[in-house]
Amino acid sequence: MKISNELYIKLLSCNLNNINLSKDKIEEQRKIYFDLINNNENYPTESPLLKDWYQDTEFTYPNIDKTKKKVINILKKYNPKTILEAGSGSGKLSKYIYDILGQNISLTCVENNINYYRQMQTNFTVLNYMPKIYVKARTILGSIHDIKEIDSESIEMVFTHTVLMHIPFSSVVEIAAELARISSKYILHVENKNDVKSCVYPTNLYKTYNNLMIDYRKLYDELGFETLFYEEELLQDNSHVVTYLGKRI
Repeated sequence: MKISNELYIKLLSCNLNNINLSKDKIEEQRKIYFDLINNNENYPTESPLLKDWYQDTEFTYPNIDKTKKKVINILKKYNPKTILEAGSGSGKLSKYIYDILGQNISLTCVENNINYYRQMQTNFTVLNYMPKIYVKARTILGSIHDIKEIDSESIEMVFTHTVLMHIPFSSVVEIAAELARISSKYILHVENKNDVKSCVYPTNLYKTYNNLMIDYRKLYDELGFETLFYEEELLQDNSHVVTYLGKRI
């Protein structure tokens, strides 16, 4: 989504360390990141196979790991009828949601990585992985920076799960503006705070940017949302999970 320079500067101030980036640094960061996106290199490892997404000896459906549970519990509480997952990977979490919330929901999944997107298509149409259901969803191959296919204020609940934590701050604020445009009611993020364990990739290129932790409450206040829920939780790997839920004012 294209936003005004004035709004972009305001959104860039929504970091918890109050770091101001120069115009040159912003442009440098954005160029590096979009070059990586265009070459599908903005991922820390080679694309896993679909079966790799499900190979977890500790969490086998319906036993779900803690961060995914956070998303599902909030969705169950607010019971949205239309849902968008921005950055859906292989569609594993959306498949859980489709099974748990009921198959009458209208589900949209957006993914930019062509390998993940193809895996999602398979995951939704082949009964190989739990839950063994067919998922009726609208899938979009494209960047969550600009989802032209989706109308403004057309989806009740828009969420990300461990996606923004991998994206440089200068691009996160643009994504937030796009997700705010699409949401008719709620925005939900379950992400790493990036204070102790930094996840922005590639780390060697973003050493000076990785501590631009997102102030979700301030960010979405600027975008016209009020905070309904905010929580930080320390995990065993010494990273903080941030859960933010906002509602359009």
